[in-house]
Amino acid sequence: MRKASSNSSGANDAALAVESIDADTLELSDEKRKHPRFGVHTQAKVSVLGSLESTYAKILDLSQAGLKLLSPASYPTGEIIRAEIDDEVFVVVVCYCKESEEGFVLGTEMMHSIKRLHLDQLVSEWGVK
Repeated sequence: MRKASSNSSGANDAALAVESIDADTLELSDEKRKHPRFGVHTQAKVSVLGSLESTYAKILDLSQAGLKLLSPASYPTGEIIRAEIDDEVFVVVVCYCKESEEGFVLGTEMMHSIKRLHLDQLVSEWGVK
């Protein structure tokens, strides 16, 4: 297991704990993924892109291609959502949403990711409020 440290500003000091998913497990599954998945033990602040309302979801795993989230809220397929983790902001599209005993499991595809500092600089430059 590997730990990634939080941002240097200390704004959100929750560290990400990342673990690689066993290659033998992947070989036994029927999945044919291009990118390895990593188990992540942290929360993400999730909102529909452009909405002021947000909730927190648990990240089950992540890869270069997307995130798998456990959310208390359901999102329709095709919805574009923003997931914030420490100093990183991800924009993803919902590929599926399945109800589970603990909430809703979302499979998402990565559209874009950006460091919060860079996003804040762009917003400032563009005069967006």
